[in-house]
Amino acid sequence: MNISGIRVDHFGVWDDLKIDDLSRDINVFYGPNEAGKSTLMQFVRAVLFGFSADRVDRFITGPLRRSRGRVGGSLRLSTHEGEFHIARFGNELLNSESPDELRVTTLDGARAGTYRLEGLLSGVDEAVFQNVFAIGLDEIQQLSTLSDTQAAQFLYSLSTGADRVSLVDVMRQLRAGRERLVGNEQQAGVLCQMFDRRNKYARKIESLADQTQQWAELKSASRKLGEEAERLEQRRHQLESKVRSAEIAVRMRPKWEKRQQAIAAIAALGTVRDLPEGLLGRLEAIAPRIEQREKELEDLRRRRDELTRQADQIPVRESLTRHAARIGALNDQRKWIGSLDDSFLKLTSQIEETEFEMQAEQERLGIVTRNDESGASLGREIITALRDPARQLRRSKQQLEEAKRQASKYTSEAERLKSEIAQKLGKEVEWLDFKEGNAVADAVEKVGSVASDVRRQVELGRVVTELKGQLEELTKHRSQLLESQFLPRPVVIAL
Repeated sequence: MNISGIRVDHFGVWDDLKIDDLSRDINVFYGPNEAGKSTLMQFVRAVLFGFSADRVDRFITGPLRRSRGRVGGSLRLSTHEGEFHIARFGNELLNSESPDELRVTTLDGARAGTYRLEGLLSGVDEAVFQNVFAIGLDEIQQLSTLSDTQAAQFLYSLSTGADRVSLVDVMRQLRAGRERLVGNEQQAGVLCQMFDRRNKYARKIESLADQTQQWAELKSASRKLGEEAERLEQRRHQLESKVRSAEIAVRMRPKWEKRQQAIAAIAALGTVRDLPEGLLGRLEAIAPRIEQREKELEDLRRRRDELTRQADQIPVRESLTRHAARIGALNDQRKWIGSLDDSFLKLTSQIEETEFEMQAEQERLGIVTRNDESGASLGREIITALRDPARQLRRSKQQLEEAKRQASKYTSEAERLKSEIAQKLGKEVEWLDFKEGNAVADAVEKVGSVASDVRRQVELGRVVTELKGQLEELTKHRSQLLESQFLPRPVVIAL
């Protein structure tokens, strides 16, 4: 870096000073005392490193201060990157507490950052610049107050020092640093320790390299196992999906078959007619009927349960139930048996009346009936007169005999039925007494009562069966009514 131009707006004794085309080799500024040579050197320091408190007191706020112009100026620097203008101006208060204004621009006027100044100075601070590149009268005057040895050391430091450190100190520090790095006979240096650590780490790296190879192999195997596990997991998901699909298909197969049957039935129906208008109103009107049907259905259920309970409470033996048909047939002949009993009683009464009339007629005629006397002793007229009554008497006797035979036959039949019923029931039927005149009728009536109970039980069973049928019918009708409230299945399928 070279200073190729100086421009001072106002600094110390200088105002509007402009120096251009400075040589890259050497430039000499000379003049009488207080001409401003040291002031120009301090200006260069101020532009490069700022307005220090000493410079502010000496060159700006001191007796040389002037009220005109801005305090500061600029330098033109030539570098291998090109030319730069470094301008620095003091603050308005002209004190050391407020920062000054620094501006770095290129040759074409483009503004660069202030960090460019540090790069242009290559890291040289103000102390190094003052001791090496800008020695002033203050440093020279210090020589007069020093002894020869001190002056020699000062001059040696000024000529060979770097960054406020003498070369002797630097050599001493380098020697100590060398011993610290390389070491001596008593103690190993840092380099030896570092070499040992290097060898140790090299061995460790080799071990880790082997482990890395093993890790890579394990990683590859793990990746393959992971891929295989992922493939097996996908296969498991696929199999589970197929199993679920198969289970669903098995569960849905009956419904699917019903659906296919329904589709076939719908196809057999042909074209589906349009829904008639007012269908929703009709469905709403049917809803109360459905509720009424449900109530009736509930009543029928209760009635069925009651009849079932009553039928269960009827004490009927199984043997009597098995002969219910024959008992019913006997009950159906009850009127006929009663009519025979009435005919028997009527014929008996007629016989008694006929015998009484014959006795009265014989007494009136004076005929004495004797067993040893036959009809031969009677006269022809009497015989003729008695022929018709005798004929009637003979017919009556025949009828009486026939009635007695019928009565005996029916009595035998009744006795047989009595014994058969007793045998079937497993006990003696005490209520069948044929010794009285109306025994047959009473027995038939009692048997009819038993048959009536049997028929009532059978009838109750039939009623229960009918009620069950009605219940199923009502349930089916209710389901049809509920289904009719929705759209027809062909329409739903079409939608």
